[in-house]
Amino acid sequence: MSDFLVHYVEMIKALPFSSIGAGAPVNPLFDGSEGSPAITIPASGSATAVNTAAYLTFHPDLLWVTNNNPQLCVTYTTNFVNAAAHDIHLAVQASWDPPVGRGTRLAVRFDLVRTKDL
Repeated sequence: MSDFLVHYVEMIKALPFSSIGAGAPVNPLFDGSEGSPAITIPASGSATAVNTAAYLTFHPDLLWVTNNNPQLCVTYTTNFVNAAAHDIHLAVQASWDPPVGRGTRLAVRFDLVRTKDL
């Protein structure tokens, strides 16, 4: 799951600042057009299942956790300076059920601060 999050966050880091938001593809290659998988930034705070064909195409190693209800949650806040968007803080968390159903749900989280392009 950590590798998946690195891949996902690196895609977001490469986006232009104005392209970061709910429903935006993480990369133009993953916009859902012409048969490509649609891998987008979900609405802030909402859980998204990642055991789908689209996410398996995006990151095939997710196959190892598909039976463990893997989910992605992105929470983001925009900070403003002089009424203009200055930076976005994204908390990107993946969670999944423990192997063999023992223990509590597992999670890993990455934080990213993306500053407005100059």
